[in-house]
Amino acid sequence: MSLDAAREQPGATPAGDAVASAAGVARGRLADSVCQRIADEIALGHFAPGAKLDEVSLAKRFEVSRTPVREALKQLAIMGLVDCRPNRGSVVTAFSTEQIDQMFEAIGELEASCARHAALRMSADDRAQLRSVHQLGRSAMQARDFESYDAANRQLHHCIIQGSYNPVLIDLALGLRDQTGATLALALRADCKWLRICR
Repeated sequence: MSLDAAREQPGATPAGDAVASAAGVARGRLADSVCQRIADEIALGHFAPGAKLDEVSLAKRFEVSRTPVREALKQLAIMGLVDCRPNRGSVVTAFSTEQIDQMFEAIGELEASCARHAALRMSADDRAQLRSVHQLGRSAMQARDFESYDAANRQLHHCIIQGSYNPVLIDLALGLRDQTGATLALALRADCKWLRICR
C-alpha cells in the first residue's frame, strides 16, 4: 500500500496511532498502580491467604474499571502473590513454610552482598539517611505500628541495596524484592516476628 493510500485508511493516521499508543501506556500504568495497591493490601494483611479477589469489588475499592484490575491480577499471579483459577476467580496465595523460608534465604544472600559493599561505599549522607530510617523503624516497633514499621523496613533495605553502588546487584536485589516483598511482609506479620524483635 502506498503512503497516500495509507493516509486515506480510517484509523491509520499517525495522530490516531499516537493517541492509541498513549492510551495503551496509560492503561498499563493504571494496571501497575492497581497491582502495587493490591500487593500492599496483601502485605498489610487486609487480604488474607486464601481470600477471594473479586474483580468487581476491587474495581469499586480502587475506583477503576475492571480492565486494570484484571491486568493487575495477572501481574500478581506472575509474582506468585495470587492464584488465578480457571472459572473460579483469583485468590491470595497461601505459601508453605518451606516456600517462605526459601524466599528469605534468597533475598538474604543478595542483600548480604549489598551490605558488604555498602559498608565500604556509602557516603556520609547515605549513612545519615540509613540511621534516620533505622530510628523510624525502631519507633514504629516500640509503638506496635506494623504499617509504619513495614514502610520503614522497606526503606531501610532500599537504602542498603542502593548503597552497594553495584548496578547488577541493585537490579537483582530490587527485582527479587519487588517479586517477594508483599509475601515476606505478610509472612512476617503472620508469624509475629516483628513483635518478638521488640521484646
